[in-house]
Formats: sequence, C-alpha cells, structure tokens
Amino acid sequence: MPVTPSEFLIDDFAVPYYADGDGLPFGIDDFAFPVVGSVVVDSGVLSAVNNGDGTVALTITDAGPGDVVTVYYTRFASDSPASSVAVATTLTIGVDGTAFGTVTLPDGAYVFTGFVGGLPYTNSVRVNLADAANYPAVAAACRAEIHARILALGLPFEDVQQQLTPDETDLDCPGLILSPFGLAESKEPGLSGTEDVGYPTQVYMIDRQNKYDHELLSMYEYWRQEIAREFDGKQLDTVVENLICRVEYDVIMNVQSNKFEYLIWQLTIRAVARMHR
Repeated sequence: MPVTPSEFLIDDFAVPYYADGDGLPFGIDDFAFPVVGSVVVDSGVLSAVNNGDGTVALTITDAGPGDVVTVYYTRFASDSPASSVAVATTLTIGVDGTAFGTVTLPDGAYVFTGFVGGLPYTNSVRVNLADAANYPAVAAACRAEIHARILALGLPFEDVQQQLTPDETDLDCPGLILSPFGLAESKEPGLSGTEDVGYPTQVYMIDRQNKYDHELLSMYEYWRQEIAREFDGKQLDTVVENLICRVEYDVIMNVQSNKFEYLIWQLTIRAVARMHR
C-alpha cells in the first residue's frame, strides 16, 4: 500500500490532512499551527507556473537523482471552497537533479508540495488558475470568506456588501459594509524566509433606525458579539496562507464620525497570513 503524507506543508508550517479516512473536507478543523515538517536529506526546490492555457508547469531542481517524487495539491476555489489533498503527478528526478511535468487542472487556487516516501521533499508553492472571482489576492480571499461566514451566521441583516470606499447610500438596512478603507496591513517576522502579514477588514454596522430607540441596543450588541466570536482566534478554512484572525474592537456610535449618518458600530477583523518574502 502506498504511503500517504500525514502532513501537507504550506510555506513553513504543516497542515495535517485527513489520513484517518473520516471523509471530512480539508479545512479549518484540520489545521495545527505552527508545526515544521521533516524534509528528507536530498530535498528539492519546487516551482509551479501557470501556462495560461489551463495547465501548470511543475519543475523540481537541486534534488537527488533517481528520486521519485509524488506531487500533491490542494485546490481552493469559489465553487469548491475546501478540497482534500490529491495527487497531481509523479516525477522522477534526472541525473542532473531536475524533473519537469505539466498538469491540467480546473480554475482555482492551488498549493503544490512534493513528497518522497510519505515525507515532505520540497517546499510548497501556490499558483492561481483563476479569474478575479476565484480570489487571486490573499487579502481578497480573506475578505471573501469573512463575507461568507458572516452571512452563514444567519443574523437578520438585510444587506452585506464589500466596498472599496465605504458608502451607505445603496445599503439596505440593517446592513454591513466590509472594507479595508483607511487601514494598513500589519507585518511581523515569520519563520525563515517568511513574514506574517495581517490583512484588515473593517466591519461597519449601519442602521437607519432612530438612534434614540434604546430598545435596539441589546440587539446591536448581540450582532457585534456573534461576529467577533466567529473570527477572533479562529482560522479561515479557504485561505491556505491564513494562520489566525484577530478582532480589533472599535467605537460604538462614534460621535466624531461624519462619514456615516447611521453608523452604529465598527470593528476590524485582521486575518494574519504567512507570506514568502
């Protein structure tokens, strides 16, 4: 029986995949951070290039001649937000320490890693075979899942919109605006060759009710509580680079805000992602 990897390396941390056959999709319940996997001695360098025709060119260099490398991938896409690990191809390293291969795959964002004997053998690389709807930017992918998970909470918002410049004009209320407007990414050193970048999404809660209707206060506070609870200290299961989300609380009923006449509260969800330098 072939050996399957129990850990699927992404950048410099390891993401366990379901080797126990429980049938669940690769996702948030499987993440364990930070764990650095073992790499065999004659490890190679993997690169993946989008050929622009629905195929990906895979190249392994600086590897051990004769080694047989199984390249695994995980696919993330808007039509299939979480996928299990699958085999892309098997490559045999030539006498010059290199191997080449081409795989045909549907649109989506992919992470590839090579294994030998069930152990990680190469680095992990990400490549996109996708249009904008499939979230080629990590920041956009984070915001898209935040949007989807807020909707999944089932809170009685009439409208939830992603906007570049926040504008409540066409927002059905009560509603939310998700925007990075006026915010900056944070950056901290990661593991070797990486850095942890925090991608911020400001959540503005808007309602056109009478601000002096104090009976609404508890409801507004509950919505804020549930959104914060959904993300604080949690991971995004469709964004492979994401390590953790942190909620940064902002003002309730900001009397100094002239931007929104009907702003009730705001908070920031910062999705921290491990990125290559």
